[in-house]
Amino acid sequence: MSKRMAVVFITIAVLVLCAEVRAVWPVDWGQCAQALRDVSWAAEEAAQAAEEADDAKRDLELCVSSPGLYDPLGTGCSLEASRYQNAVWSFQDAIQQLEMELRSLQWSCQ
Repeated sequence: MSKRMAVVFITIAVLVLCAEVRAVWPVDWGQCAQALRDVSWAAEEAAQAAEEADDAKRDLELCVSSPGLYDPLGTGCSLEASRYQNAVWSFQDAIQQLEMELRSLQWSCQ
């Protein structure tokens, strides 16, 4: 999924959440606007983390497919594997942050 597609997806999700604004409780529009900015930031961070994971995966695949070229010390591509695992963990953290911001948005804009 491209970064732009991820941001569009998140924006649509935000619009759906905001469509359910309830008139019973007054909405603090300033707080809602900040929550929207926070979601946008978190979506950008998640998209960047996904791109970094994709780059790390590609590097690992290259190393595994051509160890003579990419792993001259014969470490079994351990550096690339570690970089990929760390990138996946960073992506998971970014998704958790995005989910938290979406929950906050839902609460702020209702």
